Amino acid sequence: MDDLRRLWEPISLHTGLFEGFLITANKFAGTSDTIAWHLRVQPNSGGFLHGYWFTDNEFFDIGRQFVTLEGSNSLETGPPISPPSGEESAMRKALEAWKQ
Repeated sequence: MDDLRRLWEPISLHTGLFEGFLITANKFAGTSDTIAWHLRVQPNSGGFLHGYWFTDNEFFDIGRQFVTLEGSNSLETGPPISPPSGEESAMRKALEAWKQ
């Protein structure tokens, strides 16, 4: 993903339990029919919540999330990352279930 700011239009909100992880995701539409997801994943048994940005079949770490003075929600992402395998597998199953 390039360093340019992109505008994303919220489409839907999803929540589900996949492979022992509670996953919540916001689906966004960008330019040129690009779809992106803001995913939050946490073990169902409790534990740390991790956030990821997913687009172009890659996961990105969320460096910062903030609301601007104008009221828009902004995310800053880092380079592509590989989430822990259990989380990644659960998130990919969730995304497959929610892709419509």
